[in-house]
Amino acid sequence: PRMIQTWTFDVSTYPNKGLAKLVFGPQVRRVLACADLITTDGEALAEYVTSHYPRISAPIVPVRWGIDTNEIDDSRKTADFRKEHQIPEHAPLVVSGRGIDRVYRPKIALSALARLLDEDDEAYVVVLTLGHAVEDKVKELLDRIREHSRGRVFDTFLPRKEIVAIWLAADITVSIPQTDGISEGLLEAMYAGAIPVVSDIPSNRTFLKDRVNGYFVSGSDQN
Repeated sequence: PRMIQTWTFDVSTYPNKGLAKLVFGPQVRRVLACADLITTDGEALAEYVTSHYPRISAPIVPVRWGIDTNEIDDSRKTADFRKEHQIPEHAPLVVSGRGIDRVYRPKIALSALARLLDEDDEAYVVVLTLGHAVEDKVKELLDRIREHSRGRVFDTFLPRKEIVAIWLAADITVSIPQTDGISEGLLEAMYAGAIPVVSDIPSNRTFLKDRVNGYFVSGSDQN
């Protein structure tokens, strides 16, 4: 039996965007057509696969990812990201931790974070690029944040210990991709205590309610 685990971008983005769809589209449709069972990261992606790949006959089972809560709990008393990076204990800290790949709409997120630094004299901003390729406009925004006294930009993958320390220090986490499954990083940040500011997409609506346990935002890709 063939069990296929889907990844959000592999079924919703790469097969449908630009010239890449000429390669990824047929590959994805062929693989899904051969499956005896398909799993998805959450209910929203299961609905997407069902509606966008109507020729699939295999059952589709949504399976939400989990997180290692012990890893976060064990670090609550020892992690001190703020002290290590000269961020006052009570200063508002906003973290953009999904990287700067185009699908995460970095121009929108980074523009807003740069404005926040300019307009709020207390807020601090942390950006994780995750080593993604940098477009010229995105580089300008990253440099603007990096050069600000209250901006922190990390250009490489960080050890798990440091990621957990960032989540524990964060007050707000920003995640505004065009499409997504159930983000493990977002769940980790929320469990650590950060308030999520997220894109209004189906997957986020399955576990968040606007202005109850998070905030939904929208933005134009032209910004």
